[in-house]
Amino acid sequence: MPSPARASIFHAVWCRLDPPSLLLTRENPTMKEREVGLQLLAQARQRLEQGDAIVAAKIAERASDVLSEAADQSGACAALAVAGHGRMRAGELTAAQTLFESLVALAERFHLVAQALAARTDLGALLELAGQFDAALALHQELLDLCREAGDELGLANAAGNVGRLLTRAMQLQEAEVLLNESLRGFTAAQHALGQANAHICLGDLCRGQGRKDEAEAHFTNAVHLSQEGGAPPLHAVALLNLGHLLRDKSDHEAALEAFSSSAILCEGLHDAQGIARARLAEGLVLADLSMPDEALASFESAERAFVELGQPGGALAAAVNKAAVQCRTGALIEGKKVLERAHIILRDAGDPRARIEVSLALVEVHLALGDAGAAERLLGDLDVEALDARLQLKARMIESRLAMRALLLHDASRLMTDLKLTDFTPWERFSRLLVDAEVALLRQAPELQSLIDEMSALADEELTDREVAAARSLSAQAALNRGDVSEARQHYLRARALWRTLGEPMAESQSQAALWWIDLLNGEPLHPGEVQQLEDEVRQRGQIDQADVLACLGALASKARVGFEADAVDDEVLTFVAPLVHRGNRLGAAICLAFAAAVTSSDELRDQAADLAVGTQLSPPQLGRWAR
Repeated sequence: MPSPARASIFHAVWCRLDPPSLLLTRENPTMKEREVGLQLLAQARQRLEQGDAIVAAKIAERASDVLSEAADQSGACAALAVAGHGRMRAGELTAAQTLFESLVALAERFHLVAQALAARTDLGALLELAGQFDAALALHQELLDLCREAGDELGLANAAGNVGRLLTRAMQLQEAEVLLNESLRGFTAAQHALGQANAHICLGDLCRGQGRKDEAEAHFTNAVHLSQEGGAPPLHAVALLNLGHLLRDKSDHEAALEAFSSSAILCEGLHDAQGIARARLAEGLVLADLSMPDEALASFESAERAFVELGQPGGALAAAVNKAAVQCRTGALIEGKKVLERAHIILRDAGDPRARIEVSLALVEVHLALGDAGAAERLLGDLDVEALDARLQLKARMIESRLAMRALLLHDASRLMTDLKLTDFTPWERFSRLLVDAEVALLRQAPELQSLIDEMSALADEELTDREVAAARSLSAQAALNRGDVSEARQHYLRARALWRTLGEPMAESQSQAALWWIDLLNGEPLHPGEVQQLEDEVRQRGQIDQADVLACLGALASKARVGFEADAVDDEVLTFVAPLVHRGNRLGAAICLAFAAAVTSSDELRDQAADLAVGTQLSPPQLGRWAR
C-alpha cells in the first residue's frame, strides 16, 4: 500500500514565506490593540511548535479577532493560518477547512495576494488529507494558472510542484515530470533550498515508480541534504522517509528501518503526530517484508489509531489496508478481503488514484487465493495496465500471468512478462520475474527450467528473505517431481514447509504439506485421512476453496488406498472434486490433481481426463500425459 509519507509536502514551503508586510498595519489602529494581537499570535506560534495544537488554534483565533478589530488584516490572516494549522494537526479537518476558507476570503478582500495564495495552498493540502483528491488537484491547478498569469515565479514553482506531485499519483506521468522539473528550476533560480528539497522529493517519487532507481536515490539524497542544511526538520523527516521507501524497494531492509527510525525521532522532537504515524506505517511494511507479522500488525495498528485521532482518513485507510494484506498472508483471507473491499469502495468514489490501483491489485490477489478467478479477472479488467507506472505494471503483469497459467494459457503467461516498462530491476523484482518464467517453464517442461531455478535460488539466498527462499524451494520440489526424483522433491518440500511455518504463513505451509502427502501416496505409504481432513477443514475455513478441493481429493484417495482401489468408484469420486476446479477456471489445479490421482491409481480414465484438459489451452496433451505417468 502507498505510504502516506508522500502526502502533501509543497504546502510547507509557504510556511517559510510570510510576506514582508506581515507585521504592518493597513490603517493606524491603537498600538495597544495591535500589540495585544501580535503577542497572542506569537504565543500561538510558540504553542504550535511545542505540540499544543488545540491551545495554539484557540489563541490564534482570538489573535485574529483582535488584529482584525485593530485593522491589521495582514496580521489577522497570519493568525487564521496558525489557527488552521493547529486545527489540522489536531485532526479537526472540518474546522481547519472553515478557517482556511475564511483566510482566503479575508486575504482576497484586502488584496493580500501572497497570503491568499498561501491559504489556497494550505486548503489544498487539507483537502488531500481529508481524502478529497480531485478537489485538491483542481485547487492546485487553479493556483498554478493564477501564478502563471500573475508572473509570480516563486508561487509558480510551488504550484507546479503540487500539481506535478498529484498528477504522479494519478498516473499522468509525462505531464507530472514536466511540471516537477519546472518547479525545481524555479526554486533553484530563486535559491530557495527548501523548495528545491520539496521538488527533489517529488521527482524521486516519480522516478521510483518508473523504476529509475538511481535517479530516485539521487533526488532523495539531495532532498535530505538540502532540508538538513536549510534547518527544516519537518521536511528533513519527509525526505528520510521517502529515501527509506526506496531502500526497502532495494531489499536493504536494515538501512530502510534506520531511515524510518531517524524520521520518527525528528517527528517526535517536533511533536508531529502525523509524521510519527507515517514512520510507524513505513516500519510496518519492512517488518512485513521480513516475515515478522505480529510486529508488522502492531506497527500498522499504531499508525491506524494515530491517523484516526488526527482525523486523516487516507492515512488510516492505508494502515488498515496494509494490516489486511498481512492478515491475508497469515491465513485470515476473509477478514482481509472485507477490509480491502471497503477500501476499494471508498477509493473508487474519491481518493488517491495510485492508492486505488494498489488496493485493486491487492484485492485481485485475494480473489485468486480464494479461487475466484472470475472476480479477479473482472477487477483486473477495470485497470488500464498500460497506463500504470513501471512498478505497478510489473505487479499487474505478474497477476495476469498467474491467471493465464491457471487457464493453462502458457504462451500468454510468458508474453505478458516480456513487454514491460521496467528495465532496472531490484533484487525482489528480478526474483518475481524469474519466478513467473520458471513456473511457465515448469509447465512447458522447457529445457531452461533448471537454469532459471538456479538463478532465482541464488538470488534468494544472497539478497532476499526467507520468504523468497521458501518459494524457490517449493519450485525446486516441483521440478524434481517432474523429473521423477521423488526423494529430492520430498527434501525440498520439507524445507519449504519448515520455512513457511517459521514465517507464520499457514496458506503456503498447507500447500507444502499437501504436496508431501501426495508424494507419500505415490510411494504407497499409508496416510491418515483424518489428518488430511483436519487440514482441509482449516483451509476451507480460511476460504481457500481450490486448495480445499485438492485436499478433499487427496483425502478420498487416502481412504480408498486403505481398503484397496476400485477403479470406477475412485474415478467418479476424483472427478467430483476436480469438476469445480475446472468450473472456477483453475484448469492447472484440476490437471495436477488428475495427473497425481492417475499416477496413484494407475487409472487410464483419469489419465485421459487429464489429457482432455489440454484441449483449448496452450498445454499439449502429451505434457499432461507425462505428468500422469
